[in-house]
Amino acid sequence: MITPRPISRKHSLKSLKKIIPYLRPYTTSIIFAMLFAAVGTVFNIYGPRKIGLIMEMVTIQAGTTGIDLKQLAIEGTTLAGIYIISALFIYCSHYLITGVAQNLSYRLRKDISAKINRLPLSYFDSRSIGDVMSRVTNDVDNISHNLNQSANTVITSITTIIGIFYFMIITSIQLTLVALVTVPLSAMIMRIVVRHSQRHFFAQQKQLGEINGHIEEMYGAHLVVKAFNGEERAIHEFESINKRLYQSAWKSQFISSLTMPLIRTVGNLGYVAICIIGALLALRTGNIAALTSFLLYIRRFNQPMNEIAQITNILQSAAASSERVAEFLEEEEMEDESHKTMYLNPKDVRGDVEFRNVQFGYKPDQLVIKNFNCKIK
Repeated sequence: MITPRPISRKHSLKSLKKIIPYLRPYTTSIIFAMLFAAVGTVFNIYGPRKIGLIMEMVTIQAGTTGIDLKQLAIEGTTLAGIYIISALFIYCSHYLITGVAQNLSYRLRKDISAKINRLPLSYFDSRSIGDVMSRVTNDVDNISHNLNQSANTVITSITTIIGIFYFMIITSIQLTLVALVTVPLSAMIMRIVVRHSQRHFFAQQKQLGEINGHIEEMYGAHLVVKAFNGEERAIHEFESINKRLYQSAWKSQFISSLTMPLIRTVGNLGYVAICIIGALLALRTGNIAALTSFLLYIRRFNQPMNEIAQITNILQSAAASSERVAEFLEEEEMEDESHKTMYLNPKDVRGDVEFRNVQFGYKPDQLVIKNFNCKIK
């Protein structure tokens, strides 16, 4: 069995780039999905601003002419319409991305299926069929699922951060500066977690292929295993692979799961600081509506940061699967031997077959046939 080469972070990014050519036919759908997601997010992040304006209107009316219920109902209906429009745009974006992800899976499986027919026997002699099947099923599904899950999230998160940052600045520059203190801390946490969990994600996908290969071989050759009394050895090998898979899966999931709680903790500490400083500013200026809007925005500002942290974990898993799929599609294919065809003259054919010093092996240092000589009349 050939052990896959170690994969660096730089190499994993190259693996993700190799999937890009498969997405080019769907460029229009991806662009529209991005636009729909961005527009939907803009409507969504305008909601807290509208809430602040409604509160400011109610506060002014309560102290002067009294609350105008008709105007309040109109503003409330407008706010509900903003959120409904946002949901419709986000739905359209998810619909388009889902179609792209499924088409990507279809094309990858189609190319892998065609590739199998062009590979030499030496490839299958050195690798298990189960590992190849794992690339066709688990790895392709993983790429499709992660694309479907992460594409919209990345677009909406980036748009949300930019939009909320703009509204935070126009609401209160002082509180925005306090909020920005948590950003480098969150980025540092994500970088540390990604660096430690990345190798475990690659090991998880590799060992998943190994265990699929072992199961396929044992079930496919069950009678042979029984005939040669190999049950105990097969069980021992399964337990060994399963244990390695458990260790890599546990470590990758556990380490990556630390990102969300740590970033949420940093965000909560920043939220506490903003509440204290914002309350002091509100007491001095008397603008409680601005503080309310800013508190809503800072809560929304932490959410996309958490989502981006989660996407980094998803992209690690997708990079591992992309590497395995790309590695398979780039395997050396059989030589085209159509030009080597020889036609015999029927008059020269005697029917004798002779082998002289024949040597054969899929690897130069592991010959299966050595100096084979045979003459058949």
